[in-house]
Amino acid sequence: MDIYAEYERWLIGDGKSEHTINGYVRDLKLFAKWYEETTGQEMQIGRINQIDVAEYRNYLLQRSHANTVNRKIAAVKNFLDFGIYTGRVEHNAAERIKRAKTVKTAPKSLTSADLRILKQALDEEGQPMYSALFALLIYAGLRVSEVVTVQMDRIHISPRNGWVRALGKGDKFREVGLNSTAREMLQEWYISRQQAKDNNPYLFPGARGSGHMTTRAVQKIVNKYATRTRLNLTPHVMRHTFAKHLLDSGVSLDKVAALLGHSRLETTAIYTKCTQEELNVQTEKIAWN
Repeated sequence: MDIYAEYERWLIGDGKSEHTINGYVRDLKLFAKWYEETTGQEMQIGRINQIDVAEYRNYLLQRSHANTVNRKIAAVKNFLDFGIYTGRVEHNAAERIKRAKTVKTAPKSLTSADLRILKQALDEEGQPMYSALFALLIYAGLRVSEVVTVQMDRIHISPRNGWVRALGKGDKFREVGLNSTAREMLQEWYISRQQAKDNNPYLFPGARGSGHMTTRAVQKIVNKYATRTRLNLTPHVMRHTFAKHLLDSGVSLDKVAALLGHSRLETTAIYTKCTQEELNVQTEKIAWN
């Protein structure tokens, strides 16, 4: 039987999904191709040694991201586990190969120019509810699940100040101040909800007038504006925008964590990481010529 077919049958017996099996076999064939081009020999499971796997890892590191490298080495390691199971090899030559280190980068966020484009699209649409939704996502950093559950008695807006109390993870409330931009975007919808006689306590009622709007409905609205503005617009990106703009303005990490509802500072610290491009821009500023 062909070694790949036998390996595939072993993976099926091990309960692997079709997607996982296809990935393992595809990555294994790439390793076999590299092995044959490098050694001049046909790849056979009993010939693979630790030096081969280490050299393949170094080869991949010059061409791929760390996650891709780790995935392809994992495929080789799994193949060698199959070799041990079938008695073809005595030990796994990939066992001691270190994983490539992955570097976390700051999540994507919207620039000031992006926000102006979005604001213009909202103004042109003239839907107060949409403006209110985006205000809480971008200028209060609320999660979608928190936005839809905001009740009228948990939000306050006046000409001079405003705040919203969000019910976050672990059923914990946190209060987030609303700046003048957020209050302006919320004002019309907030007043219309105050004047409504539907007895619905939520700022964003459900489609049938009872309960609150669903997170799926919010996602559809966000997708609509992403298509219209051609911006990288998702609820996560908008929450990240809130965090990044606060940190760029000099707000301390612990205060940003409190505003986002993070229980661990490490979760918030990801927003402080710069991309290589951003770092290059900073060093260019001190050039003499």
